[in-house]
Amino acid sequence: MSRRGRLKLLLVAFVLLAQGCKRELPAWMQPGIREGAGILHKSLYLSLDGVGEVTDIRFGDLRFEGKREVGIAGNYGARFFDAAKTPQGKVQFATRTPEDFRVSACTVKRTATTSVLFYRHAGAAATYDSLVNSEGAELWRLPESVAGAAFGEVGARNAPEFFVTYQFGSAKGTVEARDVAGRILWRAPGLAPHNTAMALVSGEEMEGAAIVLDGGNDILKPVLIGLDLNGHTVFRNRAIERIDDFTTVVWPPRCPSECLVASRDDGFRLVAADGRRRVATLPGEYLGDVRAAAVRLSPDAPAYLAIVGPLEYQGHAIVGFEAVHGALYVYDGSGRLTYHEVLPEPCEAVAAIPSDDGKAQALLVGGVDKVWEYTVAPHAGNSTTRSP
Repeated sequence: MSRRGRLKLLLVAFVLLAQGCKRELPAWMQPGIREGAGILHKSLYLSLDGVGEVTDIRFGDLRFEGKREVGIAGNYGARFFDAAKTPQGKVQFATRTPEDFRVSACTVKRTATTSVLFYRHAGAAATYDSLVNSEGAELWRLPESVAGAAFGEVGARNAPEFFVTYQFGSAKGTVEARDVAGRILWRAPGLAPHNTAMALVSGEEMEGAAIVLDGGNDILKPVLIGLDLNGHTVFRNRAIERIDDFTTVVWPPRCPSECLVASRDDGFRLVAADGRRRVATLPGEYLGDVRAAAVRLSPDAPAYLAIVGPLEYQGHAIVGFEAVHGALYVYDGSGRLTYHEVLPEPCEAVAAIPSDDGKAQALLVGGVDKVWEYTVAPHAGNSTTRSP
C-alpha cells in the first residue's frame, strides 16, 4: 500500500474513532425535570421569530400610559403583546450583531419625556453597549467595552439614566453616568477595577446609596461599593459573601427591598444590598448570568422565588462550551426547593405576570425565540405536601 493510501486509512480511522468517542452529556446537563414533577404546569406561552435568545421580559405600561403589555426583548429585536397574546408591536434592531457579537437587550419603559427604548449590553462580549430607539435605530454607543451596567428612571421628570463601569484600557474601573441623550453626567475614575456587576437599589439600610457595584483593588478580596446618584461614594464594605456577577430581586418578606443574588458551585446566595447580611442560602448548581423574580403562584401562599440562568458544560471543548442549556429553580417562602428543571437551551430572562383569573401570577421564562409559561398544576392543590 502506498504512503498516501496508509494516510487516508489513518484519517478515516481517526474520524471514526472521534465519532465513537462522542460522549453523552452528564446527567446534570440532561434536559428534564429534576424536582417537583407534577407541581407546575408548563406550556409554550409565545413562539417568536427574529428575536434570538430572550434576554428580558417585562410587564406593565411599557410603551403607552394605561396600556399594559408584555414586552420581550432579545439579541435581535423586541416584541409586545397584550393579555390575550395578540401582537401589539415589533422592533428589529438595525445593527443586528454589534461587531459580530450577539448582545443582550433590556426594555427601557416610556416616561413623560421619552418613548420606549432598549439598552443593549454586551456583557462578556468584547464590544460596545448602546441605546436604541423604538424604531430599532442606534441613538448612541459607548466608546469602550463595559463590565457592569444598570439603568433606571431616576433623572428629571423620571427620565432614564445609565450607569456603567469600563473594563479595559485607560478607563478601566471608571464608573460613568449618562443621560438619555448620551451626555456624560459624572465620572468616577478607577473606582472599581475588578467590577463585574452593578444595579440600582433602594431601601433604608442603603444609607442613601442608589447604585451598588462590586469592585476594589484586589480581585481576591472584592468589596461592595455604594454610590448616590451623583457618583459620591456612600459606603465601601467587605461583603459577607463573595458576590461578583450578581443580579437583584425583591422577594418579600425576606427581601422587602433589593437583595443581591449570586450563583455558587453549591447553589445561590442572597445578600442584603449593602453586603453586610446574609439573607438566604439556596441549593442548586452554578449558573452563569443569573436572573431572578418573585412570583405569587398561589393566592394563599407567600411569593416564591424563581432563578434562571445558562447551564454551561465545557466537556472536551478547548474554547467555549460543548453545550449550553438553561436551568430553572423555584423556591418556596422558606427557601425549600420546590421545582427544578434543566431546559434544552439557554435561559436568561424570567418574570411574573398576572394569571388568567387575576388571583395569582404566572411565571414566564425566556428561551431562544420562545417564552414558556409556568402555573400551578390543576391537581397540585390537592396535596398539602407538594402544592405551591
